[in-house]
Amino acid sequence: MGGAVTLFVIERAWAEDAAASALTEAVLAFAKENGFEQLNLEVRSDNARAIRLYEKYGFRKLCTFPDYFKIDGESIDFDLMNLELTPGRRPTRASCGTLTGGRWSPLHTQ
Repeated sequence: MGGAVTLFVIERAWAEDAAASALTEAVLAFAKENGFEQLNLEVRSDNARAIRLYEKYGFRKLCTFPDYFKIDGESIDFDLMNLELTPGRRPTRASCGTLTGGRWSPLHTQ
């Protein structure tokens, strides 16, 4: 399945809650049933509970975008994480890009 995007957000307070696990499992089941080869997600780098949740399901960190956006004047980093769903598929390689003129260049994956 190409060109499909799935987006979901897990509230920080629920990251280790059963609801967060159930939602993650539902997304993974949907992706597998519909032939997705991989899933990518973005998570705040300082959200250790969410990162642990995603790692529990096999996601791995590809790279970090430092100072990617601001919330209430605070610079926030986020990590790009990936999960390969197709057995034997070569893992995705990613480059977070470079900072040019105060903005990050587009992400390129192979």
